[in-house]
Amino acid sequence: MDTASVLSTYFSCSGEVELEDEWIGQELDRLGSEVLQGKLDQAAESCQRLLANLEVHFAFEELVMARIAFPWAYGHQADHVELLVGMARLLHEIHGVASDPQNEQRGERLREHLCNIERDLRIHAMRRDRPLRRYVVHTVGMIAG
Repeated sequence: MDTASVLSTYFSCSGEVELEDEWIGQELDRLGSEVLQGKLDQAAESCQRLLANLEVHFAFEELVMARIAFPWAYGHQADHVELLVGMARLLHEIHGVASDPQNEQRGERLREHLCNIERDLRIHAMRRDRPLRRYVVHTVGMIAG
């Protein structure tokens, strides 16, 4: 796939940061609701699905960054790694609470971790994804022109 096709696909798939926040927010809301209701098997499935979707989303962003030689790619990719590690830890914590549902400290840690993940994903969207989109818009203009 040539660079112009990659960038065109990026725009057609990614949309605006607010829309991206919306699907991530919806997934996190579902996950949080399942955790609060004690539906830990469903929460684990939701967390696994979100983790898989983020892996694909981040891999595509990293392809775009490589194709356009995005100057801030290293920090952006480092955020991706931290977010994926955080999601994997969250999944581990969900399984831990499921194995020991009476442990209130574990449940509290799970809820706190979920809030931190949500915050970190929103910060990433604002600090990393918006500048990437602006840079891509500029790059597409240079390729098209």
